[in-house]
Amino acid sequence: QIQVDINPICAGDAVTFSTIAAQEINMGINPTYQWHLDTTGTGTSFVAQPGEINSTYTATLNDGDLVYLEMTPDPINVQCPNPASADSNVITMNVNALPVAATIIGDTEVCYGSTINLTGTAGTKVWSSSNPGIATVSAAGIVTPVNAAGGTTDITYIVTDGNGCTSIPSNIHTVTVNPLPIAAAITGANEVCFGSTINLTGTAGTKVWSSSNPGIATVNPSTGVVTPVNAAGGTTDITYTVTDGLGCKSLASAPYTITVNPLLTPAVSISASATEICTGTLVTFTPTPTNGGSSPSYEWLSLIHISEPTRLC
Repeated sequence: QIQVDINPICAGDAVTFSTIAAQEINMGINPTYQWHLDTTGTGTSFVAQPGEINSTYTATLNDGDLVYLEMTPDPINVQCPNPASADSNVITMNVNALPVAATIIGDTEVCYGSTINLTGTAGTKVWSSSNPGIATVSAAGIVTPVNAAGGTTDITYIVTDGNGCTSIPSNIHTVTVNPLPIAAAITGANEVCFGSTINLTGTAGTKVWSSSNPGIATVNPSTGVVTPVNAAGGTTDITYTVTDGLGCKSLASAPYTITVNPLLTPAVSISASATEICTGTLVTFTPTPTNGGSSPSYEWLSLIHISEPTRLC
């Protein structure tokens, strides 16, 4: 009798056949072995395998292949064997085909900070990335960039079916990791009077602007125009993000603080060093401004009025 270590097997697996020593009857100490193989599956086309003359036989076989062992007794220990040799039982191999790892489906580009999901043949899959320093891939086929500078990596997978057979690796699916654009520092005026507007600029691309305090001033999300909405004034921080031509969106820019100044009505009063003077006497007028700031400018106007009667000093 013979036995095989694994049956069924997966295509491409090697198996080992061996004798069952306890069932070797009347074979003597050193019997002769010859293994036979029928690759037609009919049982009528066995071929002796060259060189396979030991008690074990290792081979990579196909589904339906038949194997048996012919044993000839040791002529020194066994006299007059009849028949001259004995054939073992025949073992039929059951070989399961390998599953096929179908073409990977999914995006080939991903922005740093985002992920993409790849799919393949149903079954238990093991995914791998050729360059995990650029992007990793999870057991579920989710690709996650890990390098902000971007780059490329090749994704493949193998799949194991219900028979425990594992495919050869799938096709290579190259994924490009695109770096995020940079939202440059905002430029523009940082003060605005209530009732006016200012225009801010940043990195070229599709921008989305936002105001931290829209109760003080709003910002047009697409143009960057800041409009005060609170007459009492105040401050707000403006930021923006920019999306480039690859669809990658930057992190928020550095905040840009805008001060909204309320509208103030300027006024001035004057005082004189004397209100009654003699002809030819100098008089000094002193202005007192309200809401004039630290360095107001002045323009003096005069209106001559002489009270009657004119007094001579």
